Amino acid sequence: MSEITTQRAEQVFQVFFPHYNSCNEKNFSLSDLQSNYINNGFDIDFYFRNGVDGELKIQHTRVVGNPEKEYREAYLVGSLFKEIRELLDKKNVKASISLGFRIEIPSNGNEKVFFVAALCKLIESKLKNDKLSRFSFSYEDDWHNLSKIAPYLDRLDVRESEDLRVSGSLTFGGAYSVIDTNKAILNAYHKKLSKINSDISKVEAKNTVLLLDCEHTFLDDSFRCEEIEKALSESPFLQIWVMTTSRPNSGAWRIDK
Repeated sequence: MSEITTQRAEQVFQVFFPHYNSCNEKNFSLSDLQSNYINNGFDIDFYFRNGVDGELKIQHTRVVGNPEKEYREAYLVGSLFKEIRELLDKKNVKASISLGFRIEIPSNGNEKVFFVAALCKLIESKLKNDKLSRFSFSYEDDWHNLSKIAPYLDRLDVRESEDLRVSGSLTFGGAYSVIDTNKAILNAYHKKLSKINSDISKVEAKNTVLLLDCEHTFLDDSFRCEEIEKALSESPFLQIWVMTTSRPNSGAWRIDK
């Protein structure tokens, strides 16, 4: 794992700070305790303060120790999800969609255009014909569009939802595995949770905001899954946030509510 640099700490602060103040309708500023970005190797402690609430500790932790190992494929997957989500959003589709990619994904312009169009038409067909399931594919599916995406997908899960959510995974095996963001977030959270084993640490957690930093992973507020929501339902922390600095999706979101 590579240690966090001062430049990275500053970047985390610049992204997270305005989101936190806006969400909580607060006017925190950096505390006098923040003489520098206190570096614990792979984590950072931020200290905020205002005249009403006093001191607030933000415990930052990296979800992935080596973000440079999120290879080019992670970027391609994120970019592909963005195009899928944008097209489905234009069509006003409300569904929770999970994709399981094969070794190759559509990467050039024409491949991506055909893949995204065919996938979205297949999803619309499943919703229209009430063929939602957690299985791979159905013989009653729209085979015209399915044939165009079959070389890239081995799993398509379409379920009803009040909003639009698109997620997925891509596995190459060995050192080239693209990181499963949801699993990485849960693992980072549980590692922090395992350290809360004394009365003192429990009291401290109640006054601490946990910030899970996904760094360069593509992420937005539609990434959440039932597993994460269940795990965080009884969180001992004051609040839990997740953030990314991947362009163009830089942002921070509270995920414990």
